[in-house]
Amino acid sequence: MSEIKNLYRDILSCWYELSWDAHSCGIVLRIHEDFLASQEPIPTDAPIIQMYQKNLGMEQFFTDFDEDIGFDRVFIRLGEKDGFVEFFIKIPWIRLNTNIDCEYCDGTGKGEFRDRCGRCNNGKKYKYDRLTANKIGASLAIITTFLRTQQVQTSAEIPQLFVVSTSLTYGMQGAPINGEVGIPCVEYLNAFAGEDIPLVREAVMQAYNHMWPIRKHDKPSFKARVYDGSGRFMIDCPGDACGIGCGFDGSFSRSEIMGYGFSCHNPDSVLQQLSLVAGLAALHDIVRNQISF
Repeated sequence: MSEIKNLYRDILSCWYELSWDAHSCGIVLRIHEDFLASQEPIPTDAPIIQMYQKNLGMEQFFTDFDEDIGFDRVFIRLGEKDGFVEFFIKIPWIRLNTNIDCEYCDGTGKGEFRDRCGRCNNGKKYKYDRLTANKIGASLAIITTFLRTQQVQTSAEIPQLFVVSTSLTYGMQGAPINGEVGIPCVEYLNAFAGEDIPLVREAVMQAYNHMWPIRKHDKPSFKARVYDGSGRFMIDCPGDACGIGCGFDGSFSRSEIMGYGFSCHNPDSVLQQLSLVAGLAALHDIVRNQISF
């Protein structure tokens, strides 16, 4: 029986990665062809698909990786490059400004009991579309579950940097994110102990603002930083101390370089989840391309 390897102790060949496309405001998912060739197709009646269809009102989930995939095909297939199949995940809008007068303040932007109307943007109505964001969030949950269960040594010459898992439901902590960070990522981040990561912060802000226009008082809530010499990082966005972080299990007393797990605190919505995943994708690009902060 072959030894089971993991990111904590082993450097594994890359089977998938996430990248941030700031120009198009989206996430690029790249899956290695060797991994796809080794896996059985995702059944369209898989329990996880049925769960999201029942709980979130989703319709058909498309599973053919030769085409667009996900609920309503929200992951757009871009083609193949360097042995990877690429998909584009466009960051959706959830709340959009319009030029239509608000019926609650008659377009004045003033509230009855306070200076500003809380239902509009300076007298103009908002337009909402939560369904598209939920389709993307539910699709991401299914695909990251599919990608996390692997023991495939691909022919990729680059290492796996980290893995991500998400899920989606309604309510508190309804959009959790967790994962594992590989040794090559830890080794690179070690050199930037105590430093902010502006490119990650910018990606989180761009994704968030695209989905839900940022208010001035929310800007300080966007943070991205390397903690210390153990390669731990944190990424935050607006919410009740909402973010993701590493090493909360106290595992950094060891002197050897190892991978570790990361977890989340209070991502209640797909808005927060997709913003934080955009930050992880930007962090991936920094490490993969060896970019200084």
